[in-house]
Amino acid sequence: MKISKEFSDFDDEVNISVPYIGVPENKTRLKISDTLQEDFQKLFDEWKPKFAAYIDPNQHTPAVIKAVQDAFAVFQPKMQDLKKMLKSNLEITLIPEDYAALFIHEDAEHRSHIPRPDKAPVNQIIKQDHLTVDVFTSYPEAPHQDDTKLPDDVVKIGRKMAKVAVTAAEPDPDAYHSLEAVGNTVYKIIFSEEDAGKKAYLKTCYVNYRGEEGPYSNPLMIPII
Repeated sequence: MKISKEFSDFDDEVNISVPYIGVPENKTRLKISDTLQEDFQKLFDEWKPKFAAYIDPNQHTPAVIKAVQDAFAVFQPKMQDLKKMLKSNLEITLIPEDYAALFIHEDAEHRSHIPRPDKAPVNQIIKQDHLTVDVFTSYPEAPHQDDTKLPDDVVKIGRKMAKVAVTAAEPDPDAYHSLEAVGNTVYKIIFSEEDAGKKAYLKTCYVNYRGEEGPYSNPLMIPII
């Protein structure tokens, strides 16, 4: 009977990781919602009997193998997404116990001096549908205008938005409110039904690993359709 090392290693991992994020103080510090923690607990509870059957010589049938393969295909990517989310959230400071219990790869230490971004990005609409718009925030200078990865030393894109009537002039700076920072250069903005017929103005900036913002871009006007 052949046992997949990938499945076995994953089982070792989730037997530590899932209980760890269920500990109340860990859950609170890592900003893991009740719903998210319950989703992982459900996946874990479904995984355990399937893997137990998989490693039992008396139950290692093609159907059991297929069941654990299907469970892994769902569970493992979600664990990876959780790790990425925790690493990229600037509001969370991971401690050594987090890296160990959640099997998070620890990046090489960043330079002690990280420059504040000095370039303002450029924004463009790449797709628009009813109450949604896809935006590409790009580097302003050659040869990187089409790069879809963030510039060096940039971890997030800060965003501000103002919404006004379609006949109104461009809003004053104090009319803008902050949106959640994003870690991708291409992202979707979703408007509410009450915004239909208005126009929005979007400004963005680059944010470094220390949370320092660079200069904001010129506003991008978005008609809300």
